[in-house]
Amino acid sequence: MAQPNFDFGAILQKSWQIYLKNVATFIVSLIIFCVVIVATAFIARLILGRLAGIALPVVQGPLMVGFCGIALSAARGGSPQIPNLFDGFKRFLPAFLTALIIGIPSIIATAAGNSLINIVMTIASLAFMFLFFLSYYFLSDKKIDVVPALLSSQKTVVEGIGPWVILFIIVFAMNFVGAIPCGIGLLVTVPLSLTALALAYDQVTGGGYSISEAPAHEDYQA
Repeated sequence: MAQPNFDFGAILQKSWQIYLKNVATFIVSLIIFCVVIVATAFIARLILGRLAGIALPVVQGPLMVGFCGIALSAARGGSPQIPNLFDGFKRFLPAFLTALIIGIPSIIATAAGNSLINIVMTIASLAFMFLFFLSYYFLSDKKIDVVPALLSSQKTVVEGIGPWVILFIIVFAMNFVGAIPCGIGLLVTVPLSLTALALAYDQVTGGGYSISEAPAHEDYQA
């Protein structure tokens, strides 16, 4: 697998161009995503209490696979549609299990309440997210199973740990700023983040275009 040599400025610039071309799909898909997640979390909280996190991956996993698929398609010059958000349900089991595994530290942290375990598991949840988040892209793109997807994500990140750390810090910073104005900015920063990760994923795995080869915004075909 190629070593990452990310041009972060080019990635962000290209992500912005892609976002503008697919702005309606990105925004509506994100709103649907949030509504489904919030509704599921509310119902699960009523039924399961602190263990509600166990139920959340049932919808979170497939929706993440679908949203990452939208970002990948857009990054490759395609024209993804809002219904593509639900494509992850076609591979429900691996999508669900991936989200469940990534979310295990967070579930334990929530169940632990205010304790040392909560602090340790919160740190572990950040590490899990960093190492395994690309699994959603591998599930969408390669159509592989949960374990190969998790291992592929971990291998990809570890082999290029420095550039990936920087990229994830940039993504975190964008979404932190996006969340400040009542969360409205997330309608921009979340799609930008997923698209930036999609471009980086393609550069490393050899899928789609490299950043330098990607067509300019005006050259995209609908």
